[in-house]
Amino acid sequence: HMHPWVERVWRAALALTPLQRALFVIGALFYFALSVAILMAGEQIFHTVARTSTWFARSPVGIPVLYAIMCILGFPPMAGFGTSITLCGMAFGSARNTEDFAWHAQLRRVLWAYVLATGGYVLSATVAFLVLRYFISLLEDRWAVVRTAKEDPRFRAVQGAVDESRLWVSILLRFCPVPFCYANFLFALLDAVPLRTFAAAAVITSPRLLIHVFVGAKMYELMDRDVRTLMDPTARTLSTISVIVGIAAGAGVGWYIWREASRILRLDGVPFMPLANQEPETHELEPA
Repeated sequence: HMHPWVERVWRAALALTPLQRALFVIGALFYFALSVAILMAGEQIFHTVARTSTWFARSPVGIPVLYAIMCILGFPPMAGFGTSITLCGMAFGSARNTEDFAWHAQLRRVLWAYVLATGGYVLSATVAFLVLRYFISLLEDRWAVVRTAKEDPRFRAVQGAVDESRLWVSILLRFCPVPFCYANFLFALLDAVPLRTFAAAAVITSPRLLIHVFVGAKMYELMDRDVRTLMDPTARTLSTISVIVGIAAGAGVGWYIWREASRILRLDGVPFMPLANQEPETHELEPA
């Protein structure tokens, strides 16, 4: 017998449509090519990326453009919202000269980057929630994905938990390591979650963005060639360790919260139903 996690991954892979499989292959080839490019010219690529990120901090339209990107990434199937938060840390939370390496200066910059990231996070989530809920209410009977999702036992379990405690369950779902765009889609499907509860859950869970912002700030200091030369070997080592620990902490906390959320929401014993395996229902439109 296969391990439960291996079986879930295998069943999810079988549930993919031909288009989804093609997109997965294209994505895998893209990341493979990117990995090869990094190995061949990694330092120059990192330096270029770091310098490009500073445009958002220097340009008068940098923050609006960044927020616009974050809003686009709030809609499924867009991926990369976590990267946009890391970009906030690189652009607004990183050191630029020797004076910036003082601990109080670093703390001030990271907190400012966190405030900007939180603004974009709440704005993006709210825009996606309102737009998705509007189209779901408008096209629910004709949108096969919506009908299938609402019939899934896991969704029904979450819906029942939300009915019991809206804000607490919304906070718990926000902390779960679900891709940001799909979390927005899930909240839009949950009729029992009003906008004020959704927005409150987003604000309350925003401190988790600090990990992304901090990692982004330290990544910039290691990626920018000129800034890196200002750092002594000890500082470079500490920055490297900070990035590794930050990523590991984010992954570990996400896994722990997901395990606890599954237990609290009683999802452990609920069968998994891949969306693509469900037969779409046909609905004839009644004459007006």
